[in-house]
Amino acid sequence: MSEIGDDLIEARDFVNSTIASMDLLLSDARLNIELAQSKLRDIELDAKTLRAKGISRAAKAVLTCYESGHSQPKIDGRLMTLYKLVAQYAEGLNEIAPVVTEETIQEERRELEDRHAKARETLIPLIPLAGDSAAALKRLAGLSADITIRASEPHVSFESLMPDITNSALRTARNQGKSVSLSYAADGLALANSQVETVREQLEDIVTRLISTQIATPSRRISKGLSRGGHIDISAQETAEGLDISVECDGKTVSLFPSMKEVKAETQSSTRMSMEIGA
Repeated sequence: MSEIGDDLIEARDFVNSTIASMDLLLSDARLNIELAQSKLRDIELDAKTLRAKGISRAAKAVLTCYESGHSQPKIDGRLMTLYKLVAQYAEGLNEIAPVVTEETIQEERRELEDRHAKARETLIPLIPLAGDSAAALKRLAGLSADITIRASEPHVSFESLMPDITNSALRTARNQGKSVSLSYAADGLALANSQVETVREQLEDIVTRLISTQIATPSRRISKGLSRGGHIDISAQETAEGLDISVECDGKTVSLFPSMKEVKAETQSSTRMSMEIGA
């Protein structure tokens, strides 16, 4: 199955939509020339995107028949050739990525939740003994990271963290062939030195995870009528309850330190930056 691209989710979407189109093209609807040509153009374009060259050429051949006014039997013959190629593609995809039922998905999800719960039970008693690794264990256990700030401790601007976070996002987006824009509003926030590494690490982890799980490739986003790139917005501010940092990506919001009531930061002038990163 050399024609199947790296993204098996896109390949599955292509198979589902193309088979639905072929069902229509092999019915009486194929006699509606305008409708048939529209469906064939969609198949040709989607096949090119997935590098399914045989299917793309076959769809183009049927289009040529319609455009040249060939007889219906000749058009039907080429439609059958196209259908066979699509069926072969689907069979190959099923061999390497079998269709997963909703029941299977739910079962796997329950297993993951059980494993996570057991991991938390194991990790939480170890945190007080973890020393420098405590923050990492808390993140793995899904707990907030408490940071003790020393009196009169030096502070640095939140903005100084952004180059490292941006570089991590850029690498992730490029490696996955994705496009993403990133903006942040810091409201002049300044972090204590003891906060910086924990905030930077968690922000890098959240941003790269959101790119991987929330943002699709440009071709898939465009096929759904979305812009080619996703967007990530980081907001950081000092509230009456302490430091408040959140990351929003295409409607999903992840917050840092939801229970850090005693953590205080210094506020200077307002800052908002935006940059385009990714493919």
